[in-house]
Amino acid sequence: MITILIKYSELTLKGKNRNQFINWLIDNIKYRLKKEQIDYFIIKKYDHLLLRLKDDKHEDKTYDILKNIPGINTFYPIYIQKLSKEMIINDLKKIIANIDFNFKFRVTIRNSKFAKDLFLSNQDATIFVAAEIFKIKNDLKVDLKNFDYDFTLNFTEDNKYYLSVIKYKGIIGLPAGINGEGLAMLSGGIDSPVASYLTICRGINLSFISFLTSRTSTKETLNKIKLLAEKINKFNGKDRFLYLVNFEKMQAEIANLKAIEYRTILLRRAFFKFANIIATKEKQKLLVTGDSLGQVSSQTLESLISINQASDLFTVRPLITFAKEDIINLAKKIDTYPISILKGEDMCSLFTPKNPKTKPSNEKVIFFENKIINYDQILNDIAQRYIRKIKLG
Repeated sequence: MITILIKYSELTLKGKNRNQFINWLIDNIKYRLKKEQIDYFIIKKYDHLLLRLKDDKHEDKTYDILKNIPGINTFYPIYIQKLSKEMIINDLKKIIANIDFNFKFRVTIRNSKFAKDLFLSNQDATIFVAAEIFKIKNDLKVDLKNFDYDFTLNFTEDNKYYLSVIKYKGIIGLPAGINGEGLAMLSGGIDSPVASYLTICRGINLSFISFLTSRTSTKETLNKIKLLAEKINKFNGKDRFLYLVNFEKMQAEIANLKAIEYRTILLRRAFFKFANIIATKEKQKLLVTGDSLGQVSSQTLESLISINQASDLFTVRPLITFAKEDIINLAKKIDTYPISILKGEDMCSLFTPKNPKTKPSNEKVIFFENKIINYDQILNDIAQRYIRKIKLG
């Protein structure tokens, strides 16, 4: 039976409500494991969880799941045994027997005060473990910095020990969903998936909305958007939704206006107004965009202020101060970059005029919007007839 020790991230810093955060994390873990039909049971400790798998064949799949769950600092497989030197030696033999190369290692000892009948100090325990490792495989090297394996022995108050050799990094942050639900504007680009990921890591479960026309609703574009939504959805605490919206009717109304340089601003405001309708209906608390200040014409401060005023909901822009290089690096880290650079057009890129307005007058923006007869009715008609809701996961 495989036992995995899971260390919380900032959850340990919470006060009286820390149990609420830990229990939410446990629920998220259970949801993902159950979905993959993995049998397990969980033991909650003050600063960690013990996850025990009933079938060893699910070990690698479980690691992949835990790597995508916000709220986890590190996790690692451990041996838990009743304290004795004989058991420590047996576990060392089992571990080394499964390593088929000459590795570099170090030894880390914690809480030798709970093993004072066997060891005088942490140093005494370190010497014992290192000596036993060399007895098992004498051609190894000790390297305290550039090691392959860290043989960590942690003694406990109940006369047991935890032995581990390798750690996996989790996603620090808060359990997804603990702070509610939101709706992310998902284009086919690099930025919006990264913004969505960062928001989820602050405790928000996200659904996604993408705006299309007959021209942009190509097989390549639809596949790209669905792949991005599925990829980011893996970080959610629970599987959420993708809303695909045919926004051609509103785009046509904006195109008919004598306001070419304002087109992008007007279109993005329409996106926000429509997203506000959907988010309110679905009881989602906020909107998320991939805006980065000054990156394109519609992301100047004046443009963002005008766009922001189109929605009553709180709007999160996690990338607002990010350089493009930093966004790309994050996209590569979460593995959305290869999808984002696939072929596929988005509405804004095809609708952007040659000379867009970078410092729009909000009075003119409202003036042009008022030129569209039955503006709200068009949005409501799209919501009724031209939206497709897809369950992710």
